Amino acid sequence: VPSLANLLPKLPPQAAMMLGLPPGARVQGESPVAGGLAEVLAALEGLWDGSAASADASPSRPAQPMRLVLAGAEGAEAGAQGARLFGAGYSAWPAAAATGAAGCTFFVVQGDCRSDGRVRLRQFWECCHGSGDQGSSCEYLGQLVRQPDGRALRLVGAWLQDGSVGRGERSGAFVWERRAACWAGRWAPELPRRSHRWALSVVPPLLVGAALPEASSEEGGRPRLLRGSFSPRSPDMAEGLALHFELWEHRVLPPGGSSTPPDSWIAAQRRSCDVHAVHGTLQCHRPSGPSILLGADSVELMLTGQPLPAVDVRTSQDELGQALRLFSRKPR
Repeated sequence: VPSLANLLPKLPPQAAMMLGLPPGARVQGESPVAGGLAEVLAALEGLWDGSAASADASPSRPAQPMRLVLAGAEGAEAGAQGARLFGAGYSAWPAAAATGAAGCTFFVVQGDCRSDGRVRLRQFWECCHGSGDQGSSCEYLGQLVRQPDGRALRLVGAWLQDGSVGRGERSGAFVWERRAACWAGRWAPELPRRSHRWALSVVPPLLVGAALPEASSEEGGRPRLLRGSFSPRSPDMAEGLALHFELWEHRVLPPGGSSTPPDSWIAAQRRSCDVHAVHGTLQCHRPSGPSILLGADSVELMLTGQPLPAVDVRTSQDELGQALRLFSRKPR
């Protein structure tokens, strides 16, 4: 079980120094990914699983599990010194309260990466029902490294929180590993359109990700949370050919958390201008790879990056629903 005690030995020297710790021994055979900005960006785009632990917690306390999807914001438009990143994710143990408040489930991230494999991300958590706060934020400073087998990737480093949720400054360690066999990363139309820039993870029955707003939007460019699910009654579901879904795009992070929202809040969300419902179909066996068809906009989004893994969506499972039922916090 991941904990602070077994995360710390994996940290790069600069992350250990940030936490006031002596640098640990480098993992045998592990090397930084620093072959150029294009290589670093291609390695970062996709789905990441891992954990984050607080330095002020017991070293043996289980770390908070996280899953997030990352994508490049501009693709080929990235500058020579760095590339912008964005994405979103969730924790299957909301009560852990490592980098966010207890009960928070979903978050969005934005930041940048450099050609030497260094990554900086800012994480914005949703707030919980009735909490009265605006959600917490946290900064991640990490290094992208390649494992001894030459294929597996890991993002390791330290995180810092400025105490905006009333708990003072906090810090800790994180280790994320990239999942290879899944459809996750940057989805974009064949013809560039600034209105459709998605970082999305497609792991049935859930879709989780983020959309970049227009540059002139009032939230200052912060990614918009995308979350939705597939319909179990999709006509081609049994054959794994096509899956229909409904996706909610949130202009602002919703006050969700893992507590059960009142029915009045759910009804208000459906009527709110802050939530845009998107209906579409995931085409699973196209010769060019998986694609998403958005009926209302007549737009086809393709998963970028090569090579694309073969995925059987009929057997793919996401653990969030079961975990939230297990760790749900009862409304008071």
